[in-house]
Amino acid sequence: PTAMLYGSLHYDNAIGSGAMLAFSSKNFIFPGTVLNINTFLGKYYRAQALFLQYLGWKQAYSISVNFYYDKTPVPVLNIHNETGNVILGNLSAGLNFSRRIGLNNMISISGNYENLNLTPRYVSLSGLDNISYNYIKPTVHYGINTLDTKYFPNEGTILDISGSTSRLISATIRTDTE
Repeated sequence: PTAMLYGSLHYDNAIGSGAMLAFSSKNFIFPGTVLNINTFLGKYYRAQALFLQYLGWKQAYSISVNFYYDKTPVPVLNIHNETGNVILGNLSAGLNFSRRIGLNNMISISGNYENLNLTPRYVSLSGLDNISYNYIKPTVHYGINTLDTKYFPNEGTILDISGSTSRLISATIRTDTE
């Protein structure tokens, strides 16, 4: 099908209960596009989206935009000699350029903006309210896939090599004092 909507219910001891919903579509806006949206809806939540556009009639090139956000608990974290549970918020947004080299090889260059946000859920003796980091992360990826079938392959190789670095843009520590 050109579009699918699916979902399920989920429970575990770490994040509790919630609903997992996903939407996937091919040729959603233009020919050669792929749109994927995945979510987890509950007390702690997660959202992931990818929009990919193939370029050219051979579809050897593609450009994609991705977005990810989650809010999850971290049960024990030691910050400034204080230990307690915190809420971790991750935000990532990026742009990716890919080129297929032959039938089984692909090279990609991407850049992501990432934000990491820690909020203590305990009474902090130092008055800590929030810690936030902002990064830029460039990545280069090369992949090979020579499997003979997608499911239960008899022969072939999957090789993924990637390298990345991150650069801190800013870091903020907020306290309840001026």
